[in-house]
Amino acid sequence: MAGEFYLIKSASDTDVSSLDITDCFNSTYNLYEVIYYAKRASGSSATNSDMRFLDSTGSAITSGYHVGEHRWDRYEARIYSTTYTAINTGQLQASDRANAGRMSIANPYADDRYTTAYASRYMYTDNIGGGTRGRAYYGLNGLKDVQRITGLQIFGTGGNLDIDISVYGYGEG
Repeated sequence: MAGEFYLIKSASDTDVSSLDITDCFNSTYNLYEVIYYAKRASGSSATNSDMRFLDSTGSAITSGYHVGEHRWDRYEARIYSTTYTAINTGQLQASDRANAGRMSIANPYADDRYTTAYASRYMYTDNIGGGTRGRAYYGLNGLKDVQRITGLQIFGTGGNLDIDISVYGYGEG
């Protein structure tokens, strides 16, 4: 039988510093798909949108993220770090710019396996390096510690965001 995606939870809010989507991971599914949209709120000075996992108590995990990404634009950057405090979901260069992306997350609820994620996102930027351009990011993210993840937090760095996020579980129909 072919698998399907089932909507587990979605949330949205405007002009907020962060948005938590709690209790969206459970023992029913091992694979999840997260789709998000984050835009700088009107009058905000947010420079980035970022995401963190929530632990079994609902608290944001603020260290131990491993990130390995490739950025496609005219600069062709590669990023690798084991010291991130969050997963970057995009830069917000101007008031009308937004970030959209998706992340496949494996094993978040299992407390005996690492939580890993494959992320892809696209953003359009103004006046970086002398011109406008789009950037596409693809990469792997995860936690270096094994623990149960129960939710996600998306937040703005330096200001508020308008946020939409949905979490889907993948399983047998």
